[in-house]
Amino acid sequence: MKKRYLLLIAVLLILIPNLGFADSEIKIMIDGFQVQFDQNTGFPYIDENGRIQVPVSAVLESCGIFVVWDDQNRTVITQKDGVRVEIPIGKNYITKNYTQIEIDTAARIKDGRTYLPIRKVMESYGGEVKWDSSAQTVFITTAKNSSILRFNLPPELGMPKLSKEEINELVGADPQIIQEKISTVYDFIQYMESAGYRSVSGDTHIEGKVYNWSFNRPALSTIKVNEGNCGATSNLANYILKDDYDEVGFVFFSADSGQGGHIINYIKQDEKYYIIDFVKYPMSDYKGFIDIVTVDDLKDFPEECIIRYGDRGRLYQIKIIISYQADNQIPIGYNRREAVGRFFPIDMKDSITVLYETPSEGKIVDFIKGPEKQPKWD
Repeated sequence: MKKRYLLLIAVLLILIPNLGFADSEIKIMIDGFQVQFDQNTGFPYIDENGRIQVPVSAVLESCGIFVVWDDQNRTVITQKDGVRVEIPIGKNYITKNYTQIEIDTAARIKDGRTYLPIRKVMESYGGEVKWDSSAQTVFITTAKNSSILRFNLPPELGMPKLSKEEINELVGADPQIIQEKISTVYDFIQYMESAGYRSVSGDTHIEGKVYNWSFNRPALSTIKVNEGNCGATSNLANYILKDDYDEVGFVFFSADSGQGGHIINYIKQDEKYYIIDFVKYPMSDYKGFIDIVTVDDLKDFPEECIIRYGDRGRLYQIKIIISYQADNQIPIGYNRREAVGRFFPIDMKDSITVLYETPSEGKIVDFIKGPEKQPKWD
C-alpha cells in the first residue's frame, strides 16, 4: 500500500508542473503570424473572469504599437498612429486619448511580468480580435497603414533614410553637415539617441526695468553642448528639419504665474500638422516615446494641448498658446510686477499667430520693443 502512495505522489509531481503551463498552449496570431512566447516573455493565460491576459510587450510591439511603463502611476502607456492608450494596473478601465473605456477585467502583474486583456486595447487601435476556443487561438487583425514601428511615427513624416552607422558618423560633425544629411523626423530622433543628447531644465533670463526676457539656447550652440531644455531642443529640431517638410515652426504655451511655459515644434506635411514634443524623448520617464498630436489646422491644437498638458491637472493651467516660424525661438517677455500676459518683440508681430488666450483673466499676447541685451552662448 505504501508503495502505491509513493507511486501516486511521484506521478502527481510530474503532472502538476505541466498544469501550471497549460495556458501556454494559447496561441496568438497577428495578421497571420504566430507570436512566440517563452519564459522571458511570459505566456498568455485565462484569468478568473474568463478573459485572456497576454504579455504586454510581446504582443503589442508585434502589432507595431510602442510601449512604455510608467512606474510612478503603475500604468502601461502605448501609442501608435496618433492614438494613445493607457492601461492602469488593477483598474477596470483603460483610456484612449484620455477618454475612459470600461473593461470587465483588469491588467495585472504576474510573476514580474505585465499582462493585459487584449480585446479593448486592440479595438482602440482599430484592430479586430477573435477567439477560437476549439483551437485555443486568439486571432488579431491590425489596422492598415501601420506607422514606423520603433518610434511610433506617422508614415507621412518619412521613413528612415540613414543607417545607424551613418547616424553615428554625424555625431560631432559640422552642424551644416548634420542638417544636410538628416531629412526625416525618424533620423533626427536617431541622431539624438546616438549623440546621447540630454534633456535639461531651465532657460536664461535677462532682467529689465519693467520687463524680464526669457531666452533659450539657439540651435548651433545646442548642437555644441549636446543638451537643452524644451526651447533649445525645439531650436535644434527646427534647424535640422526646416528644409525637409512643407513647413516647420514653433508652438509656445504659457500658464499661470509660477508655472512657466513650454515650447514644442509643429511640422506641416501634406495639409496636416504634426505637433511634436521632442524634448520628452531623451527624458528617462519617456525614453523611446514620441508624443505626437495630428490636426488639420493649428487652430485645432489648443483643445488637445489643454487636455494633454493642462486639463488633467498634471502640469499647467494653460492661458496662452501661439505659433510662429523663426530661425530660433523668439524671446518671451513678462512683467516683473504684474501677473499679466506674455510679451513678444514688436518686429515679430506679423509672424505670430495667436491660437489661444484668456483676456478675461488678463492673460493676453502683446507686443513691445524687444530686449536690449542678448545672452552670450557657448
